[in-house]
Amino acid sequence: MTNQSRIADFLRGLKEQFKISRIFYPGADTDTVLEGPFTLREIFYLDKDRPSSAARFEREGHYILAKYFKLPIRDGVFDALYYQDNHTTLEGTVALLMTVRPSGIVIHSNDTCPGELSASAMEKVSGISKVSLPYSNHYYTVFQKT
Repeated sequence: MTNQSRIADFLRGLKEQFKISRIFYPGADTDTVLEGPFTLREIFYLDKDRPSSAARFEREGHYILAKYFKLPIRDGVFDALYYQDNHTTLEGTVALLMTVRPSGIVIHSNDTCPGELSASAMEKVSGISKVSLPYSNHYYTVFQKT
Protein backbone atom coordinates (compact mmCIF):
# COMPACT_ATOMS: atom_id res chain seq x y z
CA MET A 1 0.00 0.00 0.00
CA THR A 2 1.41 3.40 -0.96
CA ASN A 3 1.63 6.37 1.37
CA GLN A 4 -0.99 8.20 -0.73
CA SER A 5 -3.43 5.29 -0.30
CA ARG A 6 -2.82 5.22 3.47
CA ILE A 7 -3.57 8.95 3.66
CA ALA A 8 -6.70 8.53 1.50
CA ASP A 9 -7.91 5.66 3.71
CA PHE A 10 -7.26 7.72 6.85
CA LEU A 11 -9.21 10.67 5.45
CA ARG A 12 -12.07 8.38 4.36
CA GLY A 13 -12.20 7.00 7.91
CA LEU A 14 -12.47 10.51 9.32
CA LYS A 15 -15.13 11.40 6.77
CA GLU A 16 -17.22 8.42 7.83
CA GLN A 17 -16.65 8.71 11.60
CA PHE A 18 -17.29 12.46 11.80
CA LYS A 19 -19.90 12.59 9.02
CA ILE A 20 -18.00 15.17 6.98
CA SER A 21 -19.92 16.53 4.02
CA ARG A 22 -18.27 19.99 3.85
CA ILE A 23 -14.51 20.29 4.31
CA PHE A 24 -12.63 23.59 4.19
CA TYR A 25 -9.07 23.69 2.82
CA PRO A 26 -7.54 27.17 3.07
CA GLY A 27 -4.24 27.80 1.32
CA ALA A 28 -4.64 24.76 -0.93
CA ASP A 29 -3.00 26.28 -4.02
CA THR A 30 -2.81 23.24 -6.35
CA ASP A 31 -2.84 20.48 -3.71
CA THR A 32 -5.39 17.75 -4.47
CA VAL A 33 -4.87 15.46 -1.43
CA LEU A 34 -8.56 15.67 -0.47
CA GLU A 35 -9.79 14.68 -3.93
CA GLY A 36 -10.47 10.99 -3.65
CA PRO A 37 -11.67 10.70 -0.08
CA PHE A 38 -13.98 13.69 -0.81
CA THR A 39 -15.81 14.81 -3.93
CA LEU A 40 -15.13 18.27 -5.34
CA ARG A 41 -18.60 19.30 -4.22
CA GLU A 42 -17.65 18.51 -0.60
CA ILE A 43 -14.36 20.47 -0.70
CA PHE A 44 -14.21 24.24 -0.27
CA TYR A 45 -10.82 25.59 -1.31
CA LEU A 46 -9.68 29.06 -0.30
CA ASP A 47 -6.61 31.04 -1.25
CA LYS A 48 -5.60 34.68 -1.32
CA ASP A 49 -4.28 34.27 -4.87
CA ARG A 50 -5.94 32.44 -7.75
CA PRO A 51 -3.87 29.41 -8.82
CA SER A 52 -4.10 28.07 -12.36
CA SER A 53 -6.15 25.11 -11.09
CA ALA A 54 -8.91 27.35 -9.69
CA ALA A 55 -10.96 27.24 -12.91
CA ARG A 56 -11.44 23.47 -12.54
CA PHE A 57 -12.49 23.86 -8.91
CA GLU A 58 -14.91 26.66 -9.82
CA ARG A 59 -16.52 24.44 -12.49
CA GLU A 60 -16.70 21.26 -10.44
CA GLY A 61 -16.58 22.40 -6.83
CA HIS A 62 -15.99 25.42 -4.66
CA TYR A 63 -13.11 27.89 -4.79
CA ILE A 64 -13.09 31.01 -2.63
CA LEU A 65 -10.71 33.88 -3.26
CA ALA A 66 -10.19 35.75 0.02
CA LYS A 67 -7.84 36.44 2.92
CA TYR A 68 -8.11 34.61 6.25
CA PHE A 69 -8.95 37.75 8.18
CA LYS A 70 -11.79 38.71 5.81
CA LEU A 71 -13.51 35.40 5.20
CA PRO A 72 -16.80 35.64 3.29
CA ILE A 73 -17.99 32.58 5.22
CA ARG A 74 -20.44 32.26 8.11
CA ASP A 75 -19.27 30.78 11.41
CA GLY A 76 -19.87 27.07 11.88
CA VAL A 77 -20.59 26.21 8.25
CA PHE A 78 -17.99 23.43 7.77
CA ASP A 79 -17.77 19.94 9.26
CA ALA A 80 -13.97 19.93 9.02
CA LEU A 81 -10.94 22.13 8.43
CA TYR A 82 -7.93 20.66 6.64
CA TYR A 83 -4.94 22.52 8.11
CA GLN A 84 -1.76 22.32 6.04
CA ASP A 85 0.69 24.98 4.88
CA ASN A 86 -1.66 27.84 5.72
CA HIS A 87 1.14 30.37 6.28
CA THR A 88 -0.91 32.14 8.92
CA THR A 89 -0.59 33.42 12.45
CA LEU A 90 -2.43 32.22 15.54
CA GLU A 91 -4.97 35.00 14.92
CA GLY A 92 -5.51 33.72 11.36
CA THR A 93 -5.88 30.18 12.65
CA VAL A 94 -8.55 31.29 15.13
CA ALA A 95 -10.43 32.97 12.24
CA LEU A 96 -10.28 29.70 10.28
CA LEU A 97 -11.51 27.72 13.30
CA MET A 98 -14.60 29.93 13.51
CA THR A 99 -15.82 28.40 10.24
CA VAL A 100 -15.99 24.90 11.79
CA ARG A 101 -19.23 23.80 13.46
CA PRO A 102 -19.22 22.74 17.12
CA SER A 103 -18.04 19.10 17.28
CA GLY A 104 -16.49 19.49 13.83
CA ILE A 105 -12.84 18.55 13.38
CA VAL A 106 -9.50 20.02 12.40
CA ILE A 107 -7.25 17.67 10.43
CA HIS A 108 -3.81 19.07 11.18
CA SER A 109 -1.03 17.98 8.85
CA ASN A 110 2.19 17.37 10.77
CA ASP A 111 4.10 17.94 7.51
CA THR A 112 3.99 21.74 7.50
CA CYS A 113 6.18 24.64 6.48
CA PRO A 114 8.52 26.34 8.94
CA GLY A 115 6.62 28.89 11.00
CA GLU A 116 3.31 27.01 10.83
CA LEU A 117 1.47 26.20 14.04
CA SER A 118 2.63 22.74 15.10
CA ALA A 119 0.28 20.13 16.51
CA SER A 120 1.65 20.84 19.99
CA ALA A 121 0.91 24.56 19.54
CA MET A 122 -2.59 23.69 18.32
CA GLU A 123 -3.16 21.76 21.57
CA LYS A 124 -2.96 25.11 23.38
CA VAL A 125 -5.58 26.80 21.17
CA SER A 126 -8.80 27.46 23.06
CA GLY A 127 -11.95 25.78 21.78
CA ILE A 128 -10.41 22.61 20.34
CA SER A 129 -9.11 19.42 21.89
CA LYS A 130 -6.99 16.57 20.54
CA VAL A 131 -8.92 13.47 19.49
CA SER A 132 -7.72 9.94 20.23
CA LEU A 133 -8.56 7.60 17.39
CA PRO A 134 -8.48 3.80 17.17
CA TYR A 135 -6.70 4.27 13.83
CA SER A 136 -4.01 6.80 13.10
CA ASN A 137 -1.67 8.25 10.53
CA HIS A 138 1.62 9.79 11.64
CA TYR A 139 1.15 12.63 9.14
CA TYR A 140 -1.91 13.98 10.96
CA THR A 141 -3.17 15.06 14.36
CA VAL A 142 -6.93 15.46 14.70
CA PHE A 143 -8.65 18.01 16.93
CA GLN A 144 -12.34 18.44 17.67
CA LYS A 145 -14.04 21.77 18.16
CA THR A 146 -15.70 22.04 21.56
